[in-house]
Amino acid sequence: MKRFSFWKHVAMACFLGMAGTMASARAADPYPRSPFITGLNFHWPTHQRHADGSDNWAVTWADDGEQYGAWGDGWGWAETGDKRSLGVTRISGTSTHPDGTDLWGLPTAGTRGGKSYGILSVGGHLYMWVGPGSGVTSYDEARLYESTTHGTAWTAASWAFGKSTSLVMPTFLNFGQDYANARDEYVYTYFIRLQGNPSGLDVHIPGKIDLARVPETEIMTRQSWTFFTGLDESGSPQWSSDPAARVAVFQDVNGVGWNCSVSYNAGLRRYLLCTEHTSSFEGRLGVFDAPTPWGPWTTAYYSDSDGIFGSGQIETNTFFWNFANKWLSDDGKDFVLVFTGINQNDSYNTVEGTFTADRADADRNGDGRIDLSDLLRVVQLSGPKGFHCAQDTEDGYAPGLGDHDCGRHDSDYAAPIWRITLSELLRTIQFHNMAGYRACPGQGTEDGFCPVME
Repeated sequence: MKRFSFWKHVAMACFLGMAGTMASARAADPYPRSPFITGLNFHWPTHQRHADGSDNWAVTWADDGEQYGAWGDGWGWAETGDKRSLGVTRISGTSTHPDGTDLWGLPTAGTRGGKSYGILSVGGHLYMWVGPGSGVTSYDEARLYESTTHGTAWTAASWAFGKSTSLVMPTFLNFGQDYANARDEYVYTYFIRLQGNPSGLDVHIPGKIDLARVPETEIMTRQSWTFFTGLDESGSPQWSSDPAARVAVFQDVNGVGWNCSVSYNAGLRRYLLCTEHTSSFEGRLGVFDAPTPWGPWTTAYYSDSDGIFGSGQIETNTFFWNFANKWLSDDGKDFVLVFTGINQNDSYNTVEGTFTADRADADRNGDGRIDLSDLLRVVQLSGPKGFHCAQDTEDGYAPGLGDHDCGRHDSDYAAPIWRITLSELLRTIQFHNMAGYRACPGQGTEDGFCPVME
């Protein structure tokens, strides 16, 4: 998405090239530090760049095993032919040797064109949120498109969320392949809450993101969409068909970007939200994690604390990031991040990375607590015959004898191995009786975790 003239591009390149060494005021993390994701490391020698001149690249993993990406203002993977305002490309191959096939596009001339930061595969169909035109014109509406042909043809919904709702630049919550690993029968969408009537693309301050959901069989039906209105006394989410009743699911006083991405990391059992803060087109990445689509959020990475994204490696002018779920490792710790920016980063970019992540195996939903059902599961695994690896169970283990070709449950931290002893079980009971737990490697505890008192 372009907003600069040629000479403004040149000036911005000169300025941003010095950004990594310029001192600036640091913005405070908007949420407490994640107790589960304690580090985010990017392996810059793996950086790749393709589709020069085409930005954005929201991706989803479809039923046919391929990934599909939505891009804007360029010539797609082929880098030839007519320029497109919005295009869709099938991304085949591996993360190290990707290959793109351009499938569809809206021309830049003679139409309103469009931009998308949300694409999803469900039941073999592709869905895409589209805003018209480019720049802030894309705030005018958010309209759904559907493809039943794996991206070669698209049909627009007869309805849209208009600018008056302040629901702009939506993105889908992506789970696994073709929506595998989904928590329920709903599809979730996050919207940037429009602040004022801006004349250019920048972060929205105060920063607020809203959440909506729809049954996965009724995605194209407007009347089926409901909006998050908060939690009840039991902590259960509440929903309303009236968008005016919504409350923000995510907030940052330093602002949120004019786009965001959200995906579920099945290995870590955490929801990951990526967006900008403070100012746009400067690599100010924030990554936040939560045990549910509505939070509570904690901070895994924040550029003002952890460093501007790509500083010293690429031009620091990126503005959109999303994790490619197809290329996550089974344990969720190794990832491929797809990102884009302006100037040299006006393209499809990837970089591999690693999460330093510590979540207790007993904490099956990743909420930082050992509830009664979690405790009873550990009791079940602590039987006299021990436990073994079992890929088809919720935690990857089963009671009794069997294969031991996976890592041990971390409740089994002492000899004898593959047996949860009484003392180890009492340790789990201790966490159950506390407000929660946190990872504390190197602090002298027997299992690498510490109790949270309140």
